[in-house]
Parts: sequence; structure tokens; C-alpha cells
Amino acid sequence: MVPIRHMLGRDMLPRVVTGLVGAPIILILTYLGAPLFNFGANLAGIIGGVELAHMIRPGHHRLALLITLGILTLTTAIWLNVLPVALLVMLAFVLVGLLENREQRGVSLRHYAYALGGALYIGLSMGVLTLIRAGENGFLWTLMLLLNNWFTDSFAMIGGRLFGKHKLAPTISPGKTVEGALVGLIMGFLAGFTLAVIGELPLNIALVANIFVAVATGTGDLIESLLKRYLRVKDSGSLLPGHGGFLDRMDGTLLAAPTLFLILALLG
Repeated sequence: MVPIRHMLGRDMLPRVVTGLVGAPIILILTYLGAPLFNFGANLAGIIGGVELAHMIRPGHHRLALLITLGILTLTTAIWLNVLPVALLVMLAFVLVGLLENREQRGVSLRHYAYALGGALYIGLSMGVLTLIRAGENGFLWTLMLLLNNWFTDSFAMIGGRLFGKHKLAPTISPGKTVEGALVGLIMGFLAGFTLAVIGELPLNIALVANIFVAVATGTGDLIESLLKRYLRVKDSGSLLPGHGGFLDRMDGTLLAAPTLFLILALLG
């Protein structure tokens, strides 16, 4: 019989250590709220954006700078409720892409299109995450989101390695399985909903929110896997042992945060 530690893989220990170091920092920032929480969300977004720039076109510092400025502008505009300013900056982003490297415009435009999409995706997600934290019961809703996200992601991997037999999306991410995804969804839902019960959040909203957040977490993971396959990279970076880069760890949150925000806006 194969020991469970071998089935889970050699990367499990560094994943656990990284989680034990990173989780308390995130939880403290979440408890403290603005402005430290906003700073942490922006910093994570910027690091993820720089990783994305390197994935798209390694060594292109202007691309990394533009993604960083795009993310910061969008998160700040969302926080201050001045979205027209963000739209003007994004327009400038596009103009830079049009003017950059005229002789190889096709390649340049494609890279800048990826970068613009990434800046919008990351900036929007981190921006609405700060709005969730600043709202009514913001600490509990944000904590619920994080627990759901962490449990969905972690147990999808564990469940897949222990019980996985049927590939979920072999052309996108060969390692993901249907069984792992189901284990992740169930555990993510249970973790988030348990927190909602303990925190006395509205259970009708929490029920719907935890289902959709768990699904969004898994879907966000697949979206990043598709991007990495298209760009022919294994990980977004190497800053987080066992996980890869910040973008690898944030992928589920990037879709889950807007999902929760919409649910709270519609049902809250």
C-alpha cells in the first residue's frame, strides 16, 4: 500500500509551511481592515501583475510598469468611486500599445492586449475585495470568502491526488480531476458556511454565496491554467514554495471576489 504522504506529493510540506506563514498575515490584515488591508490587496495584485508581465513577455519592464499602474489605478478608482479616471488610464494603456514597436505591431498589440486584460481582471478583483471588507459585516464576509477559497483550492488538490480517476479538463490542466473538484467544492462550501453560521451572517445569502464562491474558485483556477498553457509556462513565479507565484495562489480569489460582491449587491 502506498503511504498517503507519497500520494500527496513532495510539494505538500512546502505548501503547508507557506500556508502557515502566509495565512496569519492575511488574517491579521483582514481583521485590521483599511488602510492596511487595502495596501495588502494592492501589493498582492501588483506582484501578481508583474508575474503576469513576465509570463507574457519576459524582461519587458515597460509592460510590467503599465500593468502595475493599471492595477493601482483601477483599485484606487473603485475605492474612491471615480471609475471614469480609471477608464482614461486604461485608454492611455491602449494608446501606448498602439505606439509601441511599430515595426512589430502585431506582436506588440497582442502582448499589450493580454496585459490590459490582466490588469483589468486583477485590478477589478482586488478593488471589489476592498469594498467587501469595507461593507457591512465586511470582516466576516471577507473571512468567509478566504476560508471557502483556501479549502476549495487545497482539498481539490488533496482529493484529486487521493481519489482522482476522471480528468476534469485534460487539455487545460491534466492534473485536475472530477473527484478532486467535487471534494474541493464540498469542503470549501462547508468551511465558508460554517463560518457564516458561527458569525451569524444571513444564512440565505451565505448559502448561495458559498456555493457560487466555491465554483468561482475552481473556475478561476482553470482560467489561470488555460492562460499558463497558452503562454507555455508552468508557474507564474517562484515566490511561494509549493504554490509557485502569487498569481498561482490568487487565481481562485480573482474570480471569487467579484462573485461574492455581486451576490451581496443583489441579495444583501
